Amino acid sequence: MHSSSGFISNWQLDKAAILLSRGGVIAYPTETVWGLGCRPDDPEAVDRILSIKQRVPEKGLILLASHPDQFRNWVTPLTSDEQKKLMAKQQQPTTWVLPATQHAPNWITGGRSSIAIRMTTHPLARGLCQRMGLLVSTSANRAGKPSLKQRFSCIQQFAGEVDWVMPGQCGGERGASRIIDWQTGRVLR
Repeated sequence: MHSSSGFISNWQLDKAAILLSRGGVIAYPTETVWGLGCRPDDPEAVDRILSIKQRVPEKGLILLASHPDQFRNWVTPLTSDEQKKLMAKQQQPTTWVLPATQHAPNWITGGRSSIAIRMTTHPLARGLCQRMGLLVSTSANRAGKPSLKQRFSCIQQFAGEVDWVMPGQCGGERGASRIIDWQTGRVLR
């Protein structure tokens, strides 16, 4: 599989999927910055990410997907037009804040009635979501510190704390994704 971010091999995706399915935490490139990820239905793995980042759980976490169906049990039902809106190409990576279902756990929502989701366009992140379903996505950095944009920086900062730093490069987008409230259209970040 070729992409603008280099060659992505099936063994890399398979290794990441195995680690994630066993409760692992990985660092991986996204459209904008490096992210820390795990399965969102694994509270111990999510707790590890929060501990690595030194982040309070009340902030909540973003979930990545490769298709809107992957959010089905996490967000209130979407019409086909809403699914099209979610999948539509945006000018920049966009995280949407939607109403959460009762199945969405507090360790993802931060205790809110909403949940943050993004359809990823990064080939490696998409490949992970196609294999695993939803993936936690939070910037690879300590709370309050700059987000990392290079694999080597992730290795330096998180060696021994994450199970693997995947090979790859971030997409060409600058800064973090914008965050928009789905219902009001208000830009939150």
